[in-house]
Amino acid sequence: MFNDAVDFMGSMTFSPGMHFGPSQDFSSFAHNFDKPDIVYGSGSSFTANEEFGIGASFTAGVVTFGGSNTFKENTQFASGQSFTMAPQVFGKSSTFVAASFTTNQEFTDGTMNFVGSNTFGDGTSFTTAQAFSATQTISLINI
Repeated sequence: MFNDAVDFMGSMTFSPGMHFGPSQDFSSFAHNFDKPDIVYGSGSSFTANEEFGIGASFTAGVVTFGGSNTFKENTQFASGQSFTMAPQVFGKSSTFVAASFTTNQEFTDGTMNFVGSNTFGDGTSFTTAQAFSATQTISLINI
């Protein structure tokens, strides 16, 4: 567990269940995050096109993602997380709280958990079983 930001001197492969403190800058190297249950601190930043393992937690606060990333099933995000730079790949049962998404985002791997009011760009696609518990901002979607 890292309570503070660490200066990694090269590309790392992180272990399952690692915990990172706030404002960790992962953008200098392409690290391997494809392990289960890693917890990321608020304000962390990542290189483009990363792959995150099952059960990744970004609930400590909003982080900065570059490019199009892959988030495996049961990933959880903090309130207000933005995915407006490019479509992402989300595994089933991922949880979003008042998040915003770019155009043509697909949520077709399975049902997701949308908490509060989320904002979706034009051309968003959902699996047929998707339900919402609150009013969403959606335009021109494919359901």
